[in-house]
Amino acid sequence: MNIMNSKTVNGLLPALLLLLTAALSSCDKVPAPYSTVASNIDTTLYPPPSFSINPNAPRKVLVEDYTGHTCGNCPDAAVVLKNILASNPNVVALAVHAGSTFAPPQPPKYPDDWRTETGTAFDNRFGVSSAGQPNGLINRRPVSGSPIVFHTSWANLVNQYLSEDPIADVQLAIKTYFDPASRRLVAYVHSGFVETISDEVNLGVYLVEDSIIGAQKWYNQGLVDDYMHDYVHMDMLRQNISPVWGVSLGANNAAGKIQRREWQIVVPDGYHAEHLKVLAFVYKVSNNEVIQAEEVHIIE
Repeated sequence: MNIMNSKTVNGLLPALLLLLTAALSSCDKVPAPYSTVASNIDTTLYPPPSFSINPNAPRKVLVEDYTGHTCGNCPDAAVVLKNILASNPNVVALAVHAGSTFAPPQPPKYPDDWRTETGTAFDNRFGVSSAGQPNGLINRRPVSGSPIVFHTSWANLVNQYLSEDPIADVQLAIKTYFDPASRRLVAYVHSGFVETISDEVNLGVYLVEDSIIGAQKWYNQGLVDDYMHDYVHMDMLRQNISPVWGVSLGANNAAGKIQRREWQIVVPDGYHAEHLKVLAFVYKVSNNEVIQAEEVHIIE
């Protein structure tokens, strides 16, 4: 239960802790099948949740929409993604504003800069914006040699990947605490291995925001200069919580093993907590393929 929903923390932490941004320190593993990482989170205020593996946990697919506010075709991709999400609860979405063509500010009509260091790192690795926008990634799996997929193919690929095996190899569970007074966000992420995975895998954790009102170019909508001043941006990548490329969960994780990682950050004032989500995914280091994703709102 989030602190926002139960009782607000008032004056419980010294001011120095309010500057603390995240979380992980040296590994301090307990014997398999359970491991965790030491951190300086006050577990009395923010108790770690219990977790057990559900052998029937559903597989979830990550859809990344690489977009920009001066890309007039990009809202069409967002509509496709919205429809995918409406028809399937086992899809997690991430909108990445990236690239040098459609994402940079163009004042006065497009003054905002929604790009992030994390999004730029993703875009540089996969080359999505340089291939043209709108484009995206579905679990970062290659299709005909490239992971970059045009938005008209997203729905079919999502259905294909979910039908291949509806049961997850790794189960993810996220528990958050948010204190509105200090804007402190604590996130616990459990990774439970339903199947043995020999590959080395990483866990990435990110902050995502919905319902951001801003300008957007949108073709074929009957708009003057194709300009919409009050477009609603959804699933927008705001920042990384883990390191950009995540933290290692190691290799040769046996079925039944559970790992827990935890972070705390101070949420910037410009972010609206009621629209924020923590998004996590596990991927194979060797080929970047995402094998499970999950998200939760920070205020339940």
